[in-house]
Amino acid sequence: MSGAGAAAGAAGAGGSAPGGSGGTDGGLAGTGGGSGRGGVGAAGAGGMTPVGGQGGTSAGGAAAGGASGGAGAGGSGGAPKPPARPSAGCGKPLPATGTSAAPLTVANHDYYVKVQASYDANTPYPMVIVFNGTADRLNWGELNAGYEGRASIRVYANPSNTSAGWSVNDLSFFTPLYDQLTSSFCVDTARVFASGSDSGGTFVDILGCEYARVLRAVAFSGSKELTTHPLDPAQRSCTGQVAAIVIHSPQDRIVRPEGGDKARDFYLAVNHCGTATAPLARYSGSPSYCVQYQGCDEGFAVSWCPHTDPTYADTYHGWPSFAGPMTWSLFSSY
Repeated sequence: MSGAGAAAGAAGAGGSAPGGSGGTDGGLAGTGGGSGRGGVGAAGAGGMTPVGGQGGTSAGGAAAGGASGGAGAGGSGGAPKPPARPSAGCGKPLPATGTSAAPLTVANHDYYVKVQASYDANTPYPMVIVFNGTADRLNWGELNAGYEGRASIRVYANPSNTSAGWSVNDLSFFTPLYDQLTSSFCVDTARVFASGSDSGGTFVDILGCEYARVLRAVAFSGSKELTTHPLDPAQRSCTGQVAAIVIHSPQDRIVRPEGGDKARDFYLAVNHCGTATAPLARYSGSPSYCVQYQGCDEGFAVSWCPHTDPTYADTYHGWPSFAGPMTWSLFSSY
């Protein structure tokens, strides 16, 4: 779980007790145990080619905190859905998928893949890559993230050091992972998503800027700011834009709530959103309290969920129970 970070690496202590408040240097993980309980519920692959339609990232935009608007907000901000963009893996036989007990490996990281029993090698599928929390097992995402049973390719990955959690040292693995997946499976590269909680949430927050060129949307909870990747658009050079879903409880006992506030404001600025909000349909009440900001660049909505779900060990820090179905409802709208 994200907690007190140490410079340039920040290993977490594991276990189930809440950790200290979040530090900001180097590491994504901190003291504490794993993430909370979950919900119920492009061109060819020879390299990370840009996702079409994703523009620049000037630092303009409004700060958070606008008044609530009208009825439920749409996920895609009114933008028409682009056609599927098949990856180089389309038309190939289904490759090895691995399991949590016998995972695949790329760039010194374990991962495995889940597909539908009806997987068709000629049908491009949306893909969601799930990044677990510090000290969580590899199958945490399969059991808790809430994406199983969805018509998609689901990827569950481990950091190189599971006890320390995801860190900036893991960033270099994302390109080999993406290339291996898109060259082996039939992926709709216009619809690649990333989600994560705790140190995995901080990792996804970083990916949403550094790898926006290949991601359509990101969703993360319990994240914190790192000095290596400040949440200030003027100090970052994002590779495009993503729709962003930021989940952070104001009662989080592991990572200070301003971690979520800063991440929200970062994406509001990158996507040039206004200050007004509208309740997110079906998720605007307790415990999620989700809203969607208005006036964002078309197709790049920013959703904010300051939830009150106590989740893991009453720390208000883990992946909340509503997060799986809520994030998938938005992902599938793109």
